[in-house]
Amino acid sequence: MKKTSIYLDPEVDEALAKRAAEDGVSKAEFIRQGLAGLVSKPKRPKATPGVYSGDGESAADNVDRWLAETGFGEV
Repeated sequence: MKKTSIYLDPEVDEALAKRAAEDGVSKAEFIRQGLAGLVSKPKRPKATPGVYSGDGESAADNVDRWLAETGFGEV
């Protein structure tokens, strides 16, 4: 394992300690698990301004449908 140091706000450090204790793991293990989950998620597609479909319809013509299709804004 590689050692890495980070600076945390006291509130975040306290929250990490609490959640790690609830899960029965160390803060370091809790952080490792969280980071592993973040980097293993697939990248979300980025919105491309001015995207046009083949029928001449722009994204602005039906923004709700376009956002749903691209997954933009989903967590």
